[in-house]
Amino acid sequence: MPLDRQLVIFSADSARPSTRDLAGLLVGAAHVTTMGGTARVSVMVDAAWRVHALAAEFAARGLSISWEHAQDDYWVRTSYSTALKELRPPSFLDGSRLRLWFMASGRLEEDTVVFKLGNNHALARRALAPLGLDGAIERGPVIRIKGAGKLARLADLIGERPPSASAAAWPDRLR
Repeated sequence: MPLDRQLVIFSADSARPSTRDLAGLLVGAAHVTTMGGTARVSVMVDAAWRVHALAAEFAARGLSISWEHAQDDYWVRTSYSTALKELRPPSFLDGSRLRLWFMASGRLEEDTVVFKLGNNHALARRALAPLGLDGAIERGPVIRIKGAGKLARLADLIGERPPSASAAAWPDRLR
């Protein structure tokens, strides 16, 4: 993090990585699979940079990753772990959870950001609103968040761009 910026409360930069952060993926299209006393998280992503970014985030949380190419997309999965067996969709988002969700499915479109949703439409709105990132649910299903102020807030919350992401794919240029 550059020294000329103030740390934002609840930002990804302000907390230590935790396996509980993977709950942010469950607001999107990820799902949990259990096996015995363990569980893993699986999510389909649309770009190789997302695979690399998620792999680094999972490694920072002590989880290994597997991935496979599936037509135009990629399946990314954590290893099975006892640390993930209690993982549930979150009732709130912080920067770390939001960062993982953005890495898996967020995209920029001019003055909007679009997040892919799973079956948790109502949860997404309730979890984003306290962060000042309320948006509209649209077909896809996706949630669209509009406005320069909201994009700057998102950029502050999710932190620095991962090395695998292009500048056009990450909102840090909007700060």
